[in-house]
This record gives sequence, C-alpha cells and structure tokens, in this order.
Amino acid sequence: MSSMSYANPSASSASAGTSSAWQERLQEHCRATQMRPPVWNIVSDRRGGRTAWSSTVMVQGQYIPARYWYDG
Repeated sequence: MSSMSYANPSASSASAGTSSAWQERLQEHCRATQMRPPVWNIVSDRRGGRTAWSSTVMVQGQYIPARYWYDG
C-alpha cells in the first residue's frame, strides 16, 4: 500500500481530478473556527489487476476515512 499526505486540498484534488468544493469548505470552516488545517492522506492498494484508492482526512486529531474506489 502506498500513501501521500496533503495539507492543501487543491493539491490532492488536482491529482485525483475531482472537484474540491467540499475540501475548500472544510478548510474554510477550520480557518474560521481557528482549528488546525485538515490533512488529507490518499492511499492506493493493488487488488488483483486493479488499483483501489481511498483517503482519510485528519481534523483536530480525528481521522475520518473514505471508502475505497476504483478508477475507470
């Protein structure tokens, strides 16, 4: 399994090719409430002949996981 961490949501969403509206809203909420910025972690896992992707975001020390997805 490999992973990448991003403190900047535009960097992670640019590499994933997805809209970053919710990431921007989360980052703005953290800024407005004077919390530390969220940290995203993108992971990949080779499953058979395909690669499964997932991510977590850490907010205030709490990890929030996403489900795995396949590209394509």
